[in-house]
Amino acid sequence: MKGIKIVNIKIINLFLMLIIGISSFGATTRITTGSSIKYITKNEKLYSIINNGNDFYKSKDYKKAISQYKEGLKLDENNKVLNKNIANSYYSEKKYDVATEFYEKTKDFKQAGNSYKRIGDGSKKLDDKIKQYKSALEEYKKGIKLNSNNMELKFNYEYVKKLLDKLNKQKQQNKNRNKNKKDKNNKDNKKNKNKNSDKDNKKQNKNNKDNKNKTGKDNQKKSDKKDGKDNKQNKNSKKKDKNQQNESKANKEQSKKDKDKSKDSKNMKKVNLQEALKILQSLEKKEKTDLKNNQQLKMQQNNTQEKYDW
Repeated sequence: MKGIKIVNIKIINLFLMLIIGISSFGATTRITTGSSIKYITKNEKLYSIINNGNDFYKSKDYKKAISQYKEGLKLDENNKVLNKNIANSYYSEKKYDVATEFYEKTKDFKQAGNSYKRIGDGSKKLDDKIKQYKSALEEYKKGIKLNSNNMELKFNYEYVKKLLDKLNKQKQQNKNRNKNKKDKNNKDNKKNKNKNSDKDNKKQNKNNKDNKNKTGKDNQKKSDKKDGKDNKQNKNSKKKDKNQQNESKANKEQSKKDKDKSKDSKNMKKVNLQEALKILQSLEKKEKTDLKNNQQLKMQQNNTQEKYDW
């Protein structure tokens, strides 16, 4: 039984060499089960890891499958089977950008091209689509150079090339459309600018005309105001002159009146003096008369007294 197990191990190792591409058997791992010790080789461990990963892949548990395959990469990072299985798992998850990295490691140019094509399909921007399709064509070219009889690669190349030509044509149409739109906008802007310029010129001319008319009216108003002011000044001047003349006349008349009054006063004074002299003379005359009368009366009294002296 022991010899059979050894043979079986050798057969498994040989199978792994053919499928996985490992040329050396590497180190062994010791596993203790109860009282017995079992040694497994690196190839056996890789085989176990790949089988576990494949089981997860079949059940569409791609994350666990990728985790298993990456454990295998720790043992052999350049293993083509592991790298391709990881690429297929990412491709199934629609993570095409990561899948391309692993496809390129295994030089699977068809699947690398398909991944770029898928990325392009999912791109929303036209430029991004064109970029990814170009990358897909580059991968297909590499595969065709290695195997010019691969009809699937040639078909994929021609198919993607038609898509790319269509996109380039669409891009050019968009470019022309944008250019025409830009030219139209520039033309419309220029037209609107000219229209606005004409409108502004008309408005400016109107404003200038209105300002001119307004200025003319203002000047006329100022002139009329000035003339009115001058007329008023002239009128006031005439009135002032007239007032001065009237005042001068009044002064002359007043001077004449004062002169006449002075003359009258003088005359009056003279008359009063004459009258006063007359009155004084009359009083003196009366006084003399009264004195004379008094003497006569006294004499009579004396005579009477003498006559009736008893």
